[in-house]
Amino acid sequence: MAFISRTYDFNTGDTLLEASLEGEFDALYNLLNGTTAGDISINGDLTVKGGDITVSAAATSIAIIDNNAASLDFKAGSDSFLKFVTTTDSEAVVLGQKLTVTDDAAAANIANLTGANASYTGAVLDLDCYRGSSSSFNFLVCTQDSDGTPNTAFSVAGNGQVYTDYIYVLKDGVSAPGGTAGQAKIYVDTSDGDLKVVFGDGHVATLAADS
Repeated sequence: MAFISRTYDFNTGDTLLEASLEGEFDALYNLLNGTTAGDISINGDLTVKGGDITVSAAATSIAIIDNNAASLDFKAGSDSFLKFVTTTDSEAVVLGQKLTVTDDAAAANIANLTGANASYTGAVLDLDCYRGSSSSFNFLVCTQDSDGTPNTAFSVAGNGQVYTDYIYVLKDGVSAPGGTAGQAKIYVDTSDGDLKVVFGDGHVATLAADS
């Protein structure tokens, strides 16, 4: 089905001008309907009322403006759903709504996050919340059998509390860590196999002996 129809109504009184305009419109018609290949440049806004935009050619790319806080923004009204930020050194893809990702393959990694720099020092996954410390929300919830009888297997609450419905697993034998102010570290000491805790001031207590 054609995007546009060949309907012309020229009242210029100039046969040469009419022929020229008709030729231009014919060229646009053929371009829009895929009869001929070429580029379209639009200086202004493009509004599509109904229908689909299909990009099907091989090696297709969409070029967007560089160094801009909202280089490309998909919106419904004033609500942003997906925004591309190209500000130099602050490039980002910003999701403005809930994201749901589903894959029904039996052996697939649903999401892969990679800090692709040998000197990386950031957080591969950074979970933030405007609310202060509270057990009323969770940073992370891992649910088993979500389409049957859902069960929370693991969660991290907003106050830092960690829950598991099974067991915590520690490596059986690590070098004794030093004390860090404000922290207590539980570990299995490789020197004697005992389960220990080191407090913030460096004091070490044995919780259970390996005997």
